[in-house]
Amino acid sequence: MGALGQEERLSEVIREAAFDPAKWRDVCDGFAEYMGGVGSVILPTEAASPIPIAAHSDVLDEGLEVYFKDEWYKRDVRRNSLPLTLPRGWAIDADCIAYDDVGRSDFYASFLPAYGLKWFAGLAFGSNQTQCMISIQRGTNSEAFKASDIARVLPFRNMLSSAASIAEQLGLGRVKAAASVLEQQGRAVIAIGSLGRATYVSSNAERHCGEVIDISSGRLRAVHESARTAMERLVDQLTRGYRVIASPKPVVLPRGEHRSPLIVYGCRLPDVEMLAFQPAVALLVLVDPEKPQDLPAELFMDYFGITRAEARLAISLVKGVPLHQHAKDSGISISTARNHLQSLQFKTMTRSSAQLVALLSRVVY
Repeated sequence: MGALGQEERLSEVIREAAFDPAKWRDVCDGFAEYMGGVGSVILPTEAASPIPIAAHSDVLDEGLEVYFKDEWYKRDVRRNSLPLTLPRGWAIDADCIAYDDVGRSDFYASFLPAYGLKWFAGLAFGSNQTQCMISIQRGTNSEAFKASDIARVLPFRNMLSSAASIAEQLGLGRVKAAASVLEQQGRAVIAIGSLGRATYVSSNAERHCGEVIDISSGRLRAVHESARTAMERLVDQLTRGYRVIASPKPVVLPRGEHRSPLIVYGCRLPDVEMLAFQPAVALLVLVDPEKPQDLPAELFMDYFGITRAEARLAISLVKGVPLHQHAKDSGISISTARNHLQSLQFKTMTRSSAQLVALLSRVVY
C-alpha cells in the first residue's frame, strides 16, 4: 500500500474510532504500520498516574502487562519527555535520553529488548477531559525516530482529538443510559474513569454525597473513617488491574444511628483495556438494604445487548431459579431455555453457568 493509501486508511480508521471504541486498537496498528513500527499504545499523559488500562496493539500485550505489573513505568526514562510532549505535541527518544546513555539504561538495555522493542515516537492529542499520547514503538533492528519523521503524523493530531471527543461524549451517553435503568430500581450509580475519579454521579448517588461518600475534585472517599481504606482498595482494584475483570468484595458504608449501612458493589466494564476515551471503566452501584429491589429486564438488555427472553432468563438465574423451573414458568421448552442460556454465555463471554451467574450478580448488585 502506497503512502497516500496508508494516509487514507489511517484517516478512515480514526473516524471509525470516534463511534466504535474497539477501533482504537486499529488506530494503534495503523500508526505503527504508517511509521514503520511494531505497535502502538495510547496512554494518559498525567505523569503521576500510570494507568494500565490502555488501548494498544495486540503485539504489545505481554510487554505492557509486565511494564505495569513489575512497575517498569517507574524506570521508564521516556516519561521525562511528557513536559515537552504536551506543549510541543510530540517527542522522540532523543528528547529524554542521550543516545550514548541508551546502553547504560536499565529500561532500554533490559526491558525493551525482551519484547523486541527499542525506539519510540510520541504524539500528543486529547479529548475534552483526557490528554493522551500515542506512543509508536519501533523494533531492535530499526533506526531511531528523527524529528523529521514526526512531520508525517502531525497532520493527524486534530483528527485524533476530534475523534476522542466524540468517543467520550458517546461513551458518557451510554453510561447515563445504564445508570438510568439502575436508578429506576432505586439504586445509586457512580461511574469511575481510568484515573480512579468519578466521571458521572447519578441523581440518587448525589443524595448520598456528604452522608456516606465525599467526592472532591472527582476523587472518591468514604465519609466514615472506618470504610476509607476499603473504599480506596475497591476503586484501585477496579481501575488498576491490567487485563483483569476485577470482582472485589463489596464495601459497607456506615450511615447514621439506627440506619442500615449502604452497600457498594463494583463492576469492571468488559474489555475496557481496549477501549480508549471511555468516561467509565467501572461502575460503583450503591444498594440501600432498606429499599425493596426489583430487576427490570431492560437492565440486562441494555448492559449486555441481549434479547428480552434472554434477559428474563438472566433475572431467573440471579434469583436462583433452576433452568427447568424457568422454562415451566415462561411457557417454553427446556431445549429453548438451554438455547437461551447458550446464547447468554456467548454474549457475556462466560464459559459456565456459575461464571455467568457471578457476572450477572455483579451487575445487579
